[in-house]
Amino acid sequence: MKITNQERDTILAALRFYQSKGMGDPFNRPDDIHDIATNGGDGISLDDAGIDALCERLNVEQEGPDPIGALIEEFGGDRGVWGEHPGYPRADWRYQVENGDTNLGYWEWVENELAIERSAPVAEGGEA
Repeated sequence: MKITNQERDTILAALRFYQSKGMGDPFNRPDDIHDIATNGGDGISLDDAGIDALCERLNVEQEGPDPIGALIEEFGGDRGVWGEHPGYPRADWRYQVENGDTNLGYWEWVENELAIERSAPVAEGGEA
């Protein structure tokens, strides 16, 4: 699963807040939070060391280019996130949303369409 830098940063902040309140210890957390941390009691929650390791993984594994951010920077122009990729009109995305063909946000949809395009086999003559 790819997440944006903003999503990663929010998750890291929430994990560090959770940790700062001592909730790495199951006896220090409210029942509703414990249920989330253990998937309703089906799993074992992370302790402080596990949270540290997870935060490190989130930092390390997310390093590198943010494809959504790069698209917005390249094609968003003055409108930023409200901009539009020239090859993928928002009208096409809205059509797919309305038909239930996608639940992705616009820029995630563009990235997905570009990934599909990149993975399409190239026919003889150089066209996909």
